[in-house]
Amino acid sequence: ARDEEAVAGITDPGRPASPMPATTDPLDARTGTGYFIGGMSQMNDTPPEVERMLREKFMARSGEERFVMGALMFDSAREMVKASLPRGLSEAEQRRQLFKRRYGNEIEME
Repeated sequence: ARDEEAVAGITDPGRPASPMPATTDPLDARTGTGYFIGGMSQMNDTPPEVERMLREKFMARSGEERFVMGALMFDSAREMVKASLPRGLSEAEQRRQLFKRRYGNEIEME
């Protein structure tokens, strides 16, 4: 049997164990940070104890809360990209530009 607490490394008091995989399990290769930041410099000025503290605080939240936080961050990033686009683009062109900025050369476009 799968021990959810051992897999996830967290507990959620008052909530029964889920039959689903822990939310900390990777979904596939594209969910790792290396997939998204592979071309970025590896600068990190955050002390390890601060990283640990932040991770503990995030993981203490429910899966739903973490999902909502991620969705809000995605929306914010999308709005920042939209603000950087030239003014006056049609809705279709704006969507094309957003897609291109997000996926770049990852997806072959005809």
